[in-house]
Amino acid sequence: MIKLVAGRFKWSRPIPMSGLNEIEITWKVPADSADIEPGFYRIRHFGYYKPALLKAPRPYRGSTNVFQVLIIMNLIKNKL
Repeated sequence: MIKLVAGRFKWSRPIPMSGLNEIEITWKVPADSADIEPGFYRIRHFGYYKPALLKAPRPYRGSTNVFQVLIIMNLIKNKL
């Protein structure tokens, strides 16, 4: 498992008093990062939500589509 490097988790409720919630997760990989290998990744998130004020929390999960991380600096160094 890879930790988020310069990651951010943002929660919002765009319509007050509604059940609609939005989560935004960003992950910025520094170009000089030796900890992150180039490749294909997906960010997964697990949590709980309350369907109503007096109801018990329920689990939910979500994930991004697969995305590719390229380390451009490594490609340039190898060609020099």
